[in-house]
Amino acid sequence: MNEQQRYALEIVSQQLDDSVFPRIMDGGLVLPSKPHIQFQHLGKELQNGQESPAPTVSFKGSSEQRTGTASFGTALAAAATSLGERPPGASSPFALQPEHDELYGGVFAVSNAYPGTEIHQVQEGFWLKSQSLLFPLPGRQAIFLTAINTRYRFIAGWGFWFGGHMGASWIGPRHTNYPDGSICAFEPNSPVWNFGDSLIELLDLYTLWAVRHLHLEHKGWWPGPQASDRAYERANEFQGHEHCGCAQPKGRYATCCQAADKIGRSVQEALTHRLFDSRWVRKPPASVLRFASSCIVPSFLPNGYWAPTPA
Repeated sequence: MNEQQRYALEIVSQQLDDSVFPRIMDGGLVLPSKPHIQFQHLGKELQNGQESPAPTVSFKGSSEQRTGTASFGTALAAAATSLGERPPGASSPFALQPEHDELYGGVFAVSNAYPGTEIHQVQEGFWLKSQSLLFPLPGRQAIFLTAINTRYRFIAGWGFWFGGHMGASWIGPRHTNYPDGSICAFEPNSPVWNFGDSLIELLDLYTLWAVRHLHLEHKGWWPGPQASDRAYERANEFQGHEHCGCAQPKGRYATCCQAADKIGRSVQEALTHRLFDSRWVRKPPASVLRFASSCIVPSFLPNGYWAPTPA
């Protein structure tokens, strides 16, 4: 990343860490938020088919806005005028009639919000293959593969870094679900997003999840609220200045659960965690990996039984 790209990542990630929801433009372009935008977002990971509980919390963003360099400001201005911004709730939901032998209402709208999106209809639903710009300057982009099973009212998504002629590399494993490595970007059955809501808003959540991963890669810590009810996992993955991920977080991890997590990390718990991870390694199915790097569309769709709900 060059200096401008690092700066763009820094200011957006700082807003995420302050629980401020950035603006998302068409193409998955992420820009700093306007003042007083509500943000409701926590992740929940599934482990061996069991949900890890996490609260859903509403935050109000700070009105303080940082300004960038002149060249970055010019790029933001150009992006804002050339790409459309989607107000919250402006995108329509997709229909839920599985008996319709056609692509479902609201799906084609995704192609307008995320240009170049591929729509592949298969039995019991369809796949989307979308690309997200992330920032207005040339740099890392993300690919999202989204499986929509209309029969079981179930959606799972996978994220990949787009590498051009180098192919695509999976984004993970942190904040992905066991065992299939699907995206863990929000709490299931919460007001954040539920089956039948806008697919555009779902891809927007995936886009912010990718931004957090990019920050994790370059800065070494996860910006913004997160969730995990396993002390061993928190002790091994969370940094002290990150948000705590317990059921009732009280600020940062260092001032909430870090000390207790380290004390309570028994030999038995460590052994259990090690055995669990060795048996349930988080990674995408082979067919999903092929889809990310080629035009071979998987013939299956997750149905909510063998694959975990996106969290």
